[in-house]
Amino acid sequence: MTYTASTQPNKNWLVIGILAFLIQGGWTLWVNLPHGLGRSAASAAMQGLLSGVSASVMTLIMEWIHRTLSPSPLRPIASALVPVLLMAGILYAVHRVIGTPEITATMALPMIAIVAYAIVYTVKLSRRNRSAAAPTTRETS
Repeated sequence: MTYTASTQPNKNWLVIGILAFLIQGGWTLWVNLPHGLGRSAASAAMQGLLSGVSASVMTLIMEWIHRTLSPSPLRPIASALVPVLLMAGILYAVHRVIGTPEITATMALPMIAIVAYAIVYTVKLSRRNRSAAAPTTRETS
């Protein structure tokens, strides 16, 4: 059985994506600069792109999980954990393939941001669903 909660998609997905691109790409450029500007710039562009896209994709995944699973303690855990694990695997694989020199350092800040975003957005979805499901009382005169 599925539970359908009325949630509005995050309307700031583009701004979040652009900010993620700039912050995470800048971090990656800085961390990898000792290995030369060429390698650093390629890694920074890839990390920026991945961060921008992942912020939007994570939002969609978290909202889908929240809409699909019925209310239970598992729903917020799955809503936060699934996109975090997915993004960690994708980030690692892409940086490994493109030859990013400092993969661990490169992924440190993005993973902190991904985990923080997943927790904050899942809490927001849970609160929104609780307030939408709360019964309203009507006073009679």
